[in-house]
Amino acid sequence: RVLFRSQLTADRIRSATPARSASEIDIPAPIRAFAEEAVRGRPSGSATLLALLARFTGPGTEFRYDQADDAPGGHGLFQINRLLKEHRGTAEQYASAYAVLARHLGYESRVVMGFRPQYADTSTTFTATERDVDAWAEVRFTDIGWVPFDSSPRANPVGGKDKPTPTPAQTNTTDPAREAANKQETP
Repeated sequence: RVLFRSQLTADRIRSATPARSASEIDIPAPIRAFAEEAVRGRPSGSATLLALLARFTGPGTEFRYDQADDAPGGHGLFQINRLLKEHRGTAEQYASAYAVLARHLGYESRVVMGFRPQYADTSTTFTATERDVDAWAEVRFTDIGWVPFDSSPRANPVGGKDKPTPTPAQTNTTDPAREAANKQETP
């Protein structure tokens, strides 16, 4: 059974079982150390994935969402390592970092590219431009399907724009994974 995105809730994600990956990936020691530190003390499963999400987006995070027109692009191990050192990156880099770290921790994950439309005040229509291209990670759960994890710290912008990029809550949708991560107790 697979749930529609509108049926996802923080409670469902917290109680769901993430699918284990059939293959392991080898990543550099500093990236591996970051993943292990981020989830230390958490039980395996959704609590691990939510702790990783909170590390990027939780209150007081040092990570910044780079909105500068000249923000460095790319999503490989070099860019992930730079993101973890400089605490600054694009949606593409946060999505790839989260997917790689989740896969290292043993869970099926992928990066998804799409659009994050900017709705006008009361309008239900929008025009998508290159500025609306977005990326996020998804993790497969055995009982609810692929769940989006937006690891970009959108509330913590740097460069380019005066205002943070709207979160799903500001674009007429909710982000149940972020809600679940923010409600987790500390270990």
